[in-house]
Amino acid sequence: MRNQRFWICITLFVFYAVILFGILFMRPISYSPDMSFKEYAEHATNFVPFHMIRNYMIALKNNRIEPYLVFANIIGNIVIFIPLPMLLSGLTGRILRWIKLFGIGLLTLICLEIIQLLTRRGACDVDDVLLNMTGILLGYLIVRINARKKYGIPVHNKEHVKPEMKQDLD
Repeated sequence: MRNQRFWICITLFVFYAVILFGILFMRPISYSPDMSFKEYAEHATNFVPFHMIRNYMIALKNNRIEPYLVFANIIGNIVIFIPLPMLLSGLTGRILRWIKLFGIGLLTLICLEIIQLLTRRGACDVDDVLLNMTGILLGYLIVRINARKKYGIPVHNKEHVKPEMKQDLD
């Protein structure tokens, strides 16, 4: 059964990775192809936290942007990474510690943003990283809540867990 669950998780992870790749990199090149990389980088980078989100809210307030675009960008950046902790838990057979998941998630997201910049497939935006990390942490909470329901105890209290179940809580 464990082996079957592992292969199901591998299949789901590959499916998730393909969808993620498609969303992040299979869109048209951003900005004019005639633009130098330096010009493009100046327009396509944001290192000021909440700058893009604030601009979306101002544009929405002034009716300069459709609400569904704001919703799709902000909520979409959160939702797309919620499955990641669930899939990682399924692949490893255990729940990663939040700090390890945070580090893996942050490093992965920074790499994705840099690749988007280098391939001109979107912006390198700190707000995307913040929203994506929110999704990862929400996914982690879902995994932890599910573990709590499964074992019937607070997941941080390992003393009351059967020895064979402790590895799932690490």
